[in-house]
Amino acid sequence: MFQNILFPVDFSENNLKVTPYVKQLLASGPTRLLLLYVVRDLTHYAGFYVPHPNLEGMAQELVKGAQRKMEEFREAHFGGLAGVETKVMVGDPAECIVAQARAQGSDLIVMGTHGRRGLEHAIFGSVAEKVVKGSATPVLTVNPHRV
Repeated sequence: MFQNILFPVDFSENNLKVTPYVKQLLASGPTRLLLLYVVRDLTHYAGFYVPHPNLEGMAQELVKGAQRKMEEFREAHFGGLAGVETKVMVGDPAECIVAQARAQGSDLIVMGTHGRRGLEHAIFGSVAEKVVKGSATPVLTVNPHRV
């Protein structure tokens, strides 16, 4: 049914609870899966008197580390399956997820929610909520605390 699925990951325990749903979708036929991790853009911290070259170096190291973790995640959970790719982007997670779904022509975005409420939700917001509101691509959200 779905030909092109985007699965944003953040390497949390929540991803492990959402992964079976993604595998079930993959079992329905030949499908391309993109595992996406977004490294938060650190340049907005430049105003905190952190030298800019230090921020750039740190961002580069975060991307390298994320690429290694993505390969480990892919191998551990989707090893042996064809059509599974990984990508690491830098920026705002919700914006990057929506942009990547649009760029690759995704049929579906599958992502977990963190279940934040109250003050925590007000402070940190919800990437899943922003993706649902900003994406033209259908989004399947899974509450890992209810699975």
